[in-house]
Amino acid sequence: MSYEILVATDTDEERAGAQAETVLDLPEGSQDVHVTVFHVFTDNPQGASVTQLETARLLRDRFEEAGYEVTLDESSGDPVTEIVRSTPTASAWPAASGPPRGRCCSAASPRG
Repeated sequence: MSYEILVATDTDEERAGAQAETVLDLPEGSQDVHVTVFHVFTDNPQGASVTQLETARLLRDRFEEAGYEVTLDESSGDPVTEIVRSTPTASAWPAASGPPRGRCCSAASPRG
């Protein structure tokens, strides 16, 4: 069975490091797992890209080094709405916790 993991990131490098560790600690390992590193721009007048974010590059590099297949993706708008919209399926489960407020920043689901 394959898995899709969505890691929604912001610009906090410490949080991104914790997200990476959480995913890297999953028992499935990197075999048959695809990770999408996702960022939602809420105010982006300069038209920045996810590839310009240090946190996105940090996560991509950590996951690729561990053997995961990785894609960077982005959206604009309300972060909660866009993260839910980008979650692979309705049955996705949290994979990496976000800020101490307990907001989920990642989700994983089996790929069919």
